[in-house]
Amino acid sequence: MPSVQLAEIELHYVERGSGRPLLLVPGIPAIASDWAPLAERLARSRRVIAYDNRGSGASGVTPAPYSCVQLAADAVALLDALEIERADVFGMSLGGMIAQELALGWPDRVERLVLGCTHCGLEHAARPDREAGQAFAMETDDWAQRMRALDRSRSPTALGPSCSTPSSRRRWATSSTPRATAARSRQCSPTTPTTASR
Repeated sequence: MPSVQLAEIELHYVERGSGRPLLLVPGIPAIASDWAPLAERLARSRRVIAYDNRGSGASGVTPAPYSCVQLAADAVALLDALEIERADVFGMSLGGMIAQELALGWPDRVERLVLGCTHCGLEHAARPDREAGQAFAMETDDWAQRMRALDRSRSPTALGPSCSTPSSRRRWATSSTPRATAARSRQCSPTTPTTASR
């Protein structure tokens, strides 16, 4: 398994293909191998890099909590280690929050930004209805159980926090979620698809 030693952490990554670089940023509990079906197809024409965030998969663990800014800095350090000046960045779920921080903090490193199933931070997110909130706060890694709870509640909205358990939220979610300005937060509502390109 390839990995790179960053200043304070060893980060596991998987690289496929060649061409214009694409960095795949996972959420929770996703890891690099979860991107394999998409990454393999994209690698026919792209250099695709997927990695495990700090504290997940085969990457190292440091004392929690982790901030999105810290996780974005890890992504930039990975790009540095792989000698990639600029990349297209695709973030999913928490990975989308990390990708936003990467674009805000290091805009010269991001060619295009694609966000999926994400938001601009918990303070800007639509609050889930009670039943959805309870389903996403369940202390389980069994997503089928969560979906059954949502189905029982017949909730029309399945919006909820991207962190799956209270212990995950303590580890990953901190007050330093994306620092979107008021204008940016209006552009990043849960009902508005968000992509940006330079």
